[in-house]
Amino acid sequence: MQFIFDHMAAFFGMTGVLLIFGMIQVRGTQSASEAVINNIVYSEAVEFSEMLQIDLSNMRNQSQTDDAIAAGRFRGGTAYECSITKAGDVTTVLTFPTLADPYADYNASDPSAADAELVSYILTDSGETITIPKGATTETVPLYTIARIVDSKTTGESAKFVTHFLVEFLSKGSAEFSDNSAACSPDLSKVRIELKMATGSVEYATQDQKSTSHSNLSRFAATVDLPNMN
Repeated sequence: MQFIFDHMAAFFGMTGVLLIFGMIQVRGTQSASEAVINNIVYSEAVEFSEMLQIDLSNMRNQSQTDDAIAAGRFRGGTAYECSITKAGDVTTVLTFPTLADPYADYNASDPSAADAELVSYILTDSGETITIPKGATTETVPLYTIARIVDSKTTGESAKFVTHFLVEFLSKGSAEFSDNSAACSPDLSKVRIELKMATGSVEYATQDQKSTSHSNLSRFAATVDLPNMN
C-alpha cells in the first residue's frame, strides 16, 4: 500500500511540475508576442515622427517663404502660413512652410535660394476604435491617421494606430509651450511633439485561455530646435 501511495505522490508531483513548465511556456510565448507588437507600434511612431521632425527642423521663416514665392520656387500655397489647430486635447492640423527637399544642396549663406513648400499634417478619424487597459478598467478611444499634405496631395501617412497627437510651440524668451496658435510667432524657436499609438494586443494565450495582460500602447515625444528660425 505504501508503495502505491509513494507512486501516486510522485505522479502528482511530476504532473504539477509539468503544469508549471507548461504555464511558463505559454506566458513566455505571450510575452514574446506582446514584445513584437510593441516593437511594431513603436517603430511606426518613431518612423512617422522622424519625418515630421525633419520637416520642422527645415521650417522656413516668412521672409524666406516670401522670397521663394516671388521666385516661383514655392508650392502648396500662395502665401506664408504657420499655425496649429486644436480640438479637445489633440492637434488636428499643423501647417508650416518647409524645404521642398530636406536634403537639398543649396547655398547656406542664402537660405532664400532654396525651393520651399507649404506642408500640413492633418489628423483624421479612421472610424475605428481600440480598447486600452487603464488599471482595473478599460477605455475605448478612436484611432486616427495623420497625413502629410502638400498641394492637396498626400505625400506621407502614418498607420491608423494613432490615439493622440499634440504639437506645441515655444517662442524665444517664453517659458511655456503653447498648443493653440492661429499664427506662429516670428520669434518661434522650438516645437514639441507627442504621439501615441496603439494596436490590438494578444487576446488569447492559448485557444481557450484569455491573456492576463495587454501591453499595446506606445508613446513617442521629442522637442525640435528650429535653427533656421533663430
